[in-house]
Amino acid sequence: MNSETKGAMAIILATFFYGFYGILSRLLYNTLDLFFQFWVRSLLIALLTFFVIIIKKSWKRIDSDSLKWFVLRGIAGAFTYTMFFVAVNHLKIGTTLFIFYAALILGGYAFGLIIFKERLSRNKVMALTLSILGLSLIYSATIGAGEMLYILLALACGLCTSGWNTLSNKVIDKFGLNQIIFIDSSIAGAITLIASLIKKENWELPSLSLPWMYSLLFFGMLWSVSLLIPYGFSKVGAQKGSLLMLMEVVFTLVFAYLFFNETIDLMTITGGTLIIAGIVLSEKNQK
Repeated sequence: MNSETKGAMAIILATFFYGFYGILSRLLYNTLDLFFQFWVRSLLIALLTFFVIIIKKSWKRIDSDSLKWFVLRGIAGAFTYTMFFVAVNHLKIGTTLFIFYAALILGGYAFGLIIFKERLSRNKVMALTLSILGLSLIYSATIGAGEMLYILLALACGLCTSGWNTLSNKVIDKFGLNQIIFIDSSIAGAITLIASLIKKENWELPSLSLPWMYSLLFFGMLWSVSLLIPYGFSKVGAQKGSLLMLMEVVFTLVFAYLFFNETIDLMTITGGTLIIAGIVLSEKNQK
């Protein structure tokens, strides 16, 4: 198995975990305060990775060029999770994902072209077209006047996620994954901690209650994704990685059916098939 295939498998596995994001967000809504739950999870991840770094003695000095990419990734990560959490609890899950992935795909291709100078091959154009067509078949976004703020949040979340994903290439070859996760989580945790203090949120001690159990699952999901995404994007590139991320849509549909009994119609099946076809096409090498 070559490194590019391993990277693709890592991203697809990450989308499996990401598929639970909307489910857990719904379960946690109106339980723990927004920024409080995110800074707790982020700093817990940072603490765990710090101990791993100390044990392995794997810390590397951060140069000024790498520092700016770390800061940008940390800021993007903090806003990504909180914005999606708010948007998915005020819009339909399908509508939120449609807007999110439209921004994610365009952002991934833009980052690939501008920052990483990736070529837009014929296969990638065809894969992008199939994937967007598949998304449009799955979701018909009915947008109301009072939903514009949450639509903008979902759009900004997709762009921030695209930046967080693709900027992995700027640091992954210089630093270990644990150091990258530690810095990302520390910056995101600090930002959400400050926001929580400004909003004067209620801080609750951990307990065996359902919200804290869901929050623990959320932590596990974020930890897994933090490991898988940087590795995957470093192997497959920004544009192909963004297309592979569309597998989250398929997983989310399955989970929505299992948890909330949302039905899957013929259009949804057709759209999912087109998304998978786009991913398969993106894996083929251009002659």
